[in-house]
Amino acid sequence: MRAEITFQDTHMTNDYSLISIFKVLLSKKRTILLSVGIVGILMAGLSLLQPNYYKAETVFYPANPNLADPTQLGYNSSPTYMYGGSDDLDRLFSIVTSERMVEYLIAKFDLYKHYKQDSTSNEGKFKMKEAFKANFKATKSKYGALVLAVEDKDPTMAAAIANEARNHTELKAQQFVKDAQAKSLESYRLNVKEQLATMAILEDSIRRLKSGYNLIEASYQQRAYSDELIQAQANKAEAGSRAQYFSKYESKKDSTIKYRAFESGFASKASALQAKVNEFNSKISLLKSAEQAYSRASDQASIIMEKERLLLASYNSPFTSIHLVDEARIPERKSRPKRSIIVLLSMLIAFVASVTGVLMIHSYRQRMA
Repeated sequence: MRAEITFQDTHMTNDYSLISIFKVLLSKKRTILLSVGIVGILMAGLSLLQPNYYKAETVFYPANPNLADPTQLGYNSSPTYMYGGSDDLDRLFSIVTSERMVEYLIAKFDLYKHYKQDSTSNEGKFKMKEAFKANFKATKSKYGALVLAVEDKDPTMAAAIANEARNHTELKAQQFVKDAQAKSLESYRLNVKEQLATMAILEDSIRRLKSGYNLIEASYQQRAYSDELIQAQANKAEAGSRAQYFSKYESKKDSTIKYRAFESGFASKASALQAKVNEFNSKISLLKSAEQAYSRASDQASIIMEKERLLLASYNSPFTSIHLVDEARIPERKSRPKRSIIVLLSMLIAFVASVTGVLMIHSYRQRMA
């Protein structure tokens, strides 16, 4: 029974407090409404003094930089993707948000005059950049596109700046690829120059070897010397066999002597030919080494020259670094300020502040009484 009475007393106290608060607020409703109305009128007037800003947006995707690869000009079995990945998107984002881009657009559109900033002082330059950055935003969409938005008091200026920023971003992205290609071209040209110099040295060495050792047709001469040596050795063996055969007969003594002489002559000839073949082989090995080195250098130079040709063709060919989705158009409606939202929000804040102030003053007076 005691617990039930306590609950009822508490419930009655809460009802009494809410009713008291409502009565206090009702007694001060004119003050509250007047405060809210004054704030609403003031904020409406202030919002009308704020200039209208117009937002222009352009949307584009990064292109695959491999489209500028010279191997794409020939036969390539691997698939070619038209759109770039997240790294390519980050590259474009870095370009469009760079300080150089800001400085370029400020100079391009003479924004010091447009924003009424001093271009002669460091403070003015800093304020100019900060003011422009507040109206120049680049974001990555959830679909992997780059959204470039520009706000300006002049809708035509907003669209022009957005489109120029996109075009300049594409130009810079292309320039990065072109610069890399130019460096590769220079490297190829130096390599070709080195290979041609090596070939010239080897060609001179081959010429000196041929003239110095009388190597007119090395392969033919080598076969001729080998055949001659084999024939001399065969003749020697045949003469030796005949001398051996006739030595068995006393009546064939003259024949034995003759074939022994033939054997000795063929042996001398074979020995001379063997020495000549050995000397020729040592010389021809140098020639073959030089000719093989020359062939390798020639093949390498041909490969590099073909790569240079393809890269040069790619370097001289235009390519895209972005895929445009939407060009920035002149906006027809303002993007800010949202005057109705400003007025309503300020009136709501004024209402909450007035109610809080009335209750705090009433509570203070009660305690003082």
